[in-house]
Amino acid sequence: MQFVPMQFADLIPSLLRDDIDIIIAAMAITEDRKKVVNFSDRYLTAGQSIAVTKENTNITTTNDLIGKTVGVIKDTVSDRILSKMEGIRQVKRFEIAGSAFISLKVESIDAVLIDKLTGINYIRYDNDLKIVDTIEYPEIGYGIAVIKEDNILLDKINSGLKTIKANGTYQKIVDKYL
Repeated sequence: MQFVPMQFADLIPSLLRDDIDIIIAAMAITEDRKKVVNFSDRYLTAGQSIAVTKENTNITTTNDLIGKTVGVIKDTVSDRILSKMEGIRQVKRFEIAGSAFISLKVESIDAVLIDKLTGINYIRYDNDLKIVDTIEYPEIGYGIAVIKEDNILLDKINSGLKTIKANGTYQKIVDKYL
């Protein structure tokens, strides 16, 4: 097995070009994505979150984002959500989460909209930032993506997920890393 790090926006195009075999990178299962790739059974469910600087008390609802500059990771569910919101001063799209959080820390943006697990993991190691706990987004399922034609690989992935959930390995991974 070889892990290939890449920008989030390049994942599906790389899969479709046959540069990679699977995507397992907090890939939300959406109707648009299901048109071009197949997804495994859901392996995780999470929502989105808003991250701000620790001293920020002005953003407590989604309406508080109006007139603000908000960062997202390009081509993610967060990007789609924010792009539909009216009144945002500017949506800044980043290739990686680290860049968005650095921009937040140096206050070139007012907030970051990001999947909740990524947000929590970044905040865990940075005492200057926080998740706005008064804003909740609907949860969405994450799956492992494969090309439409590869039903054999998809069946193996689903079988493996079922096995590790049944034998307790899945929960150990969740407890340790998530």
